[in-house]
Amino acid sequence: MKKDFFKIGEITKLFGIGPDSIRYYEKKGLLHPKRMEENNYRSYNLEDIREILMIRELLSLGFSVNDCKEFQQDKTLDRTLRMFIVELEMVQEKMDELEKMRQSIETKLRRIQNAGELKKRTEIHLLV
Repeated sequence: MKKDFFKIGEITKLFGIGPDSIRYYEKKGLLHPKRMEENNYRSYNLEDIREILMIRELLSLGFSVNDCKEFQQDKTLDRTLRMFIVELEMVQEKMDELEKMRQSIETKLRRIQNAGELKKRTEIHLLV
């Protein structure tokens, strides 16, 4: 039997996320589930599932919810390329910042280790 619609609980289990995330996507205009007449429950179709997959993929790559919304409105190749180029540049900037932090920490660590070695030598020298 083919199933055309899914409840929010089924969607959350499928994606391993909480219902608040799904409702947040709806609030931000990323999802537009239908409402069942008999109980007003949200009802998600296969297109909604595709959209959730896209949203989750973009979020996992560091894109914002607003980026997802803009992408939904313009899914052209040019827009996609621009999005990914900008995101890659931002990632590179973060990596550069982290590399500077790593170098700074390594420098401080060497100074501390050298100070400790100097202290040990001074203590040993005083004992002799």
